[in-house]
Amino acid sequence: MPPGPSTPVPTGATGATDLILPLSAPPARLAAGLLEARLLRIELRQAPVVTAATLSASQANVGLDPDLRLRSVGLCPDVLCLLRGRASVTDSGSDGFAAWGRWIDGAARTSVAGQGGDHPQSARAGLHYLVGIPTLTMPTQGSASYQLAGATQPTFSDGSRAPGSFQGSAVVQFATGRDTRVALDGKVHFDGDTRYRFTSTGGLLNPAATNVTMTGTNSFRGTLDVQPDAPTNALGCQPNSPCRATVSGGFLGPEAARLGVGYTVTGATAGGTSISGVGVLRRNP
Repeated sequence: MPPGPSTPVPTGATGATDLILPLSAPPARLAAGLLEARLLRIELRQAPVVTAATLSASQANVGLDPDLRLRSVGLCPDVLCLLRGRASVTDSGSDGFAAWGRWIDGAARTSVAGQGGDHPQSARAGLHYLVGIPTLTMPTQGSASYQLAGATQPTFSDGSRAPGSFQGSAVVQFATGRDTRVALDGKVHFDGDTRYRFTSTGGLLNPAATNVTMTGTNSFRGTLDVQPDAPTNALGCQPNSPCRATVSGGFLGPEAARLGVGYTVTGATAGGTSISGVGVLRRNP
């Protein structure tokens, strides 16, 4: 979701509130408290209520707890807000430029026009999140490779399998504006099921051919073919009925030091089961 002034939001069970002054640019590093959503890169997967339009609104905010784990997001506290509530956090990590994790167990809490509701979070599914500080000054020449720094365990939307594992890497050819080319390679694997691999056109060896396109100065999106390593698989991916991976993300930190990405793998049947997750890749020296 795209980058993104802020209002008070409940901090949790105590009912206390935070208040910060409006920001005009992203902070240098992530910190606990409230931040303006429109100034950040935010990727959410399997999240109720919150949309890209919500996060681009002028009053949308993101709340991080003292461990830099996502606590709240949206037009909080009452317009359209998603709170972690009684849910816990797993797969979490942060490095100053990005924070990621997954809400599980308990129930997240939504508030829409002042009306609240619970959204149970499953240990086998849950909400995946990535919050990062967008790169303000992008490199305009040269290339760089990226290796995985941290990720959530991918999950099936119906919780039919235990969380799996994710591997990812990228090669980027930097250029002016939207001429930057991003080549991605990702793999998800679950016990008792096959591996699913999604790779941009041309692979990592030919980023110039990629079908991942820049959607802004520091953001990208693409729909990639998915190759399972066995003909029998839970998503029903077949040569004549292929699966697709929708990926979106952006460059984070100074000099594009990080690359954050969210992905959703879907089968050929509309509205069927899907696989989701988020990951953060670190630029190699």
